[in-house]
Amino acid sequence: MIVFKAMSYIQVSEVVAARPAEIFRQFNDLAKVAHFFRPDLEFNWLSIPERLESGSEIRCEISKWGVSTYVKYRVAEWRRNQCICIKQVEGLFRKWSQTWRLDEHSVDHTLVTESIEYQLPLGILGHLADDLFLRAELERQAEGRLLRLQAAFQGAGPAREPDIANNP
Repeated sequence: MIVFKAMSYIQVSEVVAARPAEIFRQFNDLAKVAHFFRPDLEFNWLSIPERLESGSEIRCEISKWGVSTYVKYRVAEWRRNQCICIKQVEGLFRKWSQTWRLDEHSVDHTLVTESIEYQLPLGILGHLADDLFLRAELERQAEGRLLRLQAAFQGAGPAREPDIANNP
């Protein structure tokens, strides 16, 4: 019997014209975070904490192309203005960890790094699907999220919140 235990890993970074605290506020509000995901992904929040912190649990249904899947996440790491890491407790993937790190880049600019570590079910079929299309799709999604975040803050200036609604 062949057992595959290797995890796939994706990491993308982008410099955003905002301070880490301003970006962290966006990531700490799940309703705002959903706007940074692709428009064809719908989030139905089933339970969300009033405030994110280490140990918080998030339950939601994520839909794409009319197909929904239940997902439960736990906040594994939460460091104000520095890092948020969520891990899947239940859901589609065998394992899933998604981390956003915020590092000061220059005055009023932050290097935002998103990393995703995951493992698909289905053994060799999961690895084949990952190699053929899933890894590239997840990388495009991560890059798109950071570009939408960057666009939301462009021109917003340090004192204003970004205009998420007008930056799909």
